[in-house]
Parts: sequence; C-alpha cells; structure tokens
Amino acid sequence: MLVEHLRKQWRSREATTPIDATMRFAPEGLVLGAGTLLAANSPSGSPTTQMTCGDAARLSALISAAYLRPTPPTALGHIQCALRRRHAGEDDIAQLHLALTGLGPLARPREAARRLFMADGLIQAGADPEMVQRLTTEARGDQAVRKFLSTGGGFNPLEPRILAGNGRPSGEWTRVGGALARLSVSAVKRLAAFAADYLPYVGRVAPPVVFFSVLLIPTNKSLRVEGSVFELKRLHYLWYSDGTALFLSYDGADGRRKQLTAQLSGGGLFRDPAGNVVARKLSDDTLAVDLPAISPDLVKKDEPNLCPTQKPDRPGGKESDRDFEDRVKALINPKPPTPRGFGYWLPNPDNGGQVVFDDCQRQTGILFEIKGQYGKIAAAALKYGFTPDFEDDWLKQSARQVAAAGPRPVYWIFKEPSAAEYAQKIFEAKDNGRERIHVYVLEN
Repeated sequence: MLVEHLRKQWRSREATTPIDATMRFAPEGLVLGAGTLLAANSPSGSPTTQMTCGDAARLSALISAAYLRPTPPTALGHIQCALRRRHAGEDDIAQLHLALTGLGPLARPREAARRLFMADGLIQAGADPEMVQRLTTEARGDQAVRKFLSTGGGFNPLEPRILAGNGRPSGEWTRVGGALARLSVSAVKRLAAFAADYLPYVGRVAPPVVFFSVLLIPTNKSLRVEGSVFELKRLHYLWYSDGTALFLSYDGADGRRKQLTAQLSGGGLFRDPAGNVVARKLSDDTLAVDLPAISPDLVKKDEPNLCPTQKPDRPGGKESDRDFEDRVKALINPKPPTPRGFGYWLPNPDNGGQVVFDDCQRQTGILFEIKGQYGKIAAAALKYGFTPDFEDDWLKQSARQVAAAGPRPVYWIFKEPSAAEYAQKIFEAKDNGRERIHVYVLEN
C-alpha cells in the first residue's frame, strides 16, 4: 500500500538527512524538513515568472502539512518573491521575504518533517493537494490518509459529525449554523490556543483582533466586557459574564444603526432570535464573534487581520527615512500598505502606557520597527568604540516593544548594514528579552 511504502521511504530519509526546522535555499530550490522540496528552480536555475495553480496548491498543502494550520495567502507570494530575489543575487531581501511569511521554525521539527514528507509523497502519487491540505490541518494522521486513499476522497475530517443521542442518526454530516457552529472540537481548541497567544495576559488589556472573519474579544475574566471596533462598521459589543445576553450594534448598509441580542445556550454558543449561532465562548473565556453570521457588511476584504487599529505615528524624521519606511511597508502589507505617517499602538504592561510600532503584518501579527539613516555614526561607533547618542534610545525603545509585543515576533529593519550590526551588538550585550528581536538589512 502507498502509505506503507512512504513509511519505509521516510525511515530511510530520516536516517540520512538532517532536519531543517526553517525554510532554506538549496541548489535545487527552497527546502524544509528532511530535504522536502517546497518550490523548485526551473531547469535553467531561475524561478518561473509566475507559479501555476498546481504549484501554488501543492506548496500550500505542503506548508499546511508541516505547520498543521492553513497557509496564509501572503506566505505564497513572499515565497515566490524570495525565489526571485535569490536568483537575482539579493540574498538579504530573499531572507526578509521568507521572514515575512510569518511561518517561523517548526514546533516539533522531526514530526513536522515526517508529515511534510508523507504529504509530498501523496501528492506525487496523484492525491489532490487540496484534500491533502484539509487532512493534514486536522492532524488526523495515517488513519485519515488511509481513509482518503481507500474512499477516493469522500471522507472529510474537517466537517463535524452529530453526536449520538441527539435524536438524529449518529455520524451524519451537519452544516447547521455559521462557521463557529460548525467548528470541530479540535478546531475550537486551536482557536482558543490562538486567542491565548495573541490576546490578553494577566494584568493587561489587549485589543480585539479579527482572524478569518472571526472577531476575538479578550475578556480577562472581567464581569463587564465592553468595547468598539470602529473599522468594522463601528461595531459595539457588551457582555456581562454572569449573564446570558451578548449585545451587539453596528452601522448597517443603509446608514442606520443595527442592534442584535444573542443569548448564551449550550456548548458556549450565542444564538440570535432566529436560532443562528453568531458567537462562541472559548475555553479561556475569550469571545469569538462570527462576523458573516451577523452581517456580510462586517467582513473585511483583507482578512485575516491580527493587528490593532492603525493610528498616526509620532511626527518627525527625515523625508528620506519616511521614503525608506514606505518601501518596507509595501513589502509587509502589499494590498494596501500601512499609510505614511501611521503606525500601530499596543499597551505596555509595565507602565500602562502605549508603545508604537512602525508596521504590523495583518496576516501574521508580526510587528516591525523600521530604521533609516544611522549608518555613518554606527560605523564610527563600531570602529572607535564610543557610545552614540541613539544607543540609549534604542535600548529603551526595544525594551518597551518587547514588553508590549507579548508573544508576537518583532523585526527591526535597517537601511544600512552598520546600523543593523550596532543594534545586534547592543541587543546581545544587554539582552533582557531582546533576543526575540530579529534584525534585518534592506539596502537600496
């Protein structure tokens, strides 16, 4: 059987091939895991101008198999840009594009490498990449793969089944309600884990974020949970944790204010007066609101958005530095980039103040600080050993950003190599969490 054959091949590959926990460039193309080729160079050694639909589907399925989560659409674009830049000899920019995928290192490299190898083998044997992606993101392992191979694709582990004893035939597929109503138990657990990573810590108040048309609202286990998301038709929410009613209001398409009251029912589900599920209480008490179930007007076209609302940045800086910042912003969020003079603000858990970042990648929540012209002073400081005036500012700024970022990655992007080298030097000398800051150079 194919699966048994792939298992034997994996044992041989595992014994002879080092495991790469992050994507790297090899002569044949981009590889991950135990030498699995994600994207190949053309026979001429150069990347193709545009990925075919089949190439993109295969790549998306392989990444999903490795990371056990859906592949962000922007990740595919950044990988293709990385391949082009690599062929052009622009290795620094290529590496930056790989970083901007937001994929990061594999959590359990050997297990992930095995899944990746098996998924690649299935696709090479003729399996549909989309089906492989749906199977692997549910992490059902070989049982799901065997079922898929034996039934020709009729098995779909993403769809929940009706539990026995509810008056309907057990095992029947169900499509009742919105997206939150259809989530399987494992999917709800992953959504709760995501909320725990990106939302509140004890003692701090984090803003709500939108993830694949689901608004995640942190509660911090408060009695009264209330707030507004102005970019979502001025959506306002109110919930008392000791009650059952969730109050929602927003601007309708006709300009009038719409109101909705949802009642908490079994399974942590909030239902509107018609019985439709519009929200769900996760295991950590985070509220997950199904935006399309309330109104199609609430669905933003640039989902997912894992960033707070953009606000005007502090004034100042040279125009040339602003030009460089805009150039980097166009790489981080191509459609559309963060406007000139705007940044993203997060609360500082240490003092209750606000900390600004130059940019935030909407698909991943990665935070960015962009630095322009410091090169001459930084080069002199490295050469002669004196302390430049900006060192104290950088150390204080980086400390604030690490505290405010929480679990989110932080990237400092520099225009000049000497400034990046100096930042890396002081971050390593005075760590205090600064090892989480990734330093990159993007030269003109």
